[in-house]
Amino acid sequence: MECEKCQILLYDYIDDLLDINSHEKIEKHLKECPQCQEEWQACLKALSFYKKQMYSLALNEDFTRQVISSLNEKRKNIALIVPLFITGFFLSLVTLGLLVILPIIYPLLLLIFGFLVELFPVPLTILMAFPLAKMTAALLLSLTLILVTSIMKKVILY
Repeated sequence: MECEKCQILLYDYIDDLLDINSHEKIEKHLKECPQCQEEWQACLKALSFYKKQMYSLALNEDFTRQVISSLNEKRKNIALIVPLFITGFFLSLVTLGLLVILPIIYPLLLLIFGFLVELFPVPLTILMAFPLAKMTAALLLSLTLILVTSIMKKVILY
């Protein structure tokens, strides 16, 4: 076996991932080639060092508890954001619906109420309610935009 091929398969050899034939070829090559044997020893030494370092790292006893509690806090924040987002979505649909439908229906409503005023004495305040509805829709839209903006700010920051 060539040294280059042996060095490529060396880590698989150390991890015992090779088939029996390749394993035996590398074993034989390592016995015959001092350069590859030196590389193999260096790999084993490095692996041993890394394993010692991994086990020597000691986490704080409260580490797991702190991580889980921070995850729970984020879940609570998200649990608050979802209903707000759904509310904002439906408010924006209603508002946009009002802003789109009212200008279309308004002339028709004026004709109907004009006809009703002639037939029945309808107070003029009812006729004045439609511009008020448009103003309410615009106010609702602005409140919805403020709500959605604050929700998106929370979503982005968390």
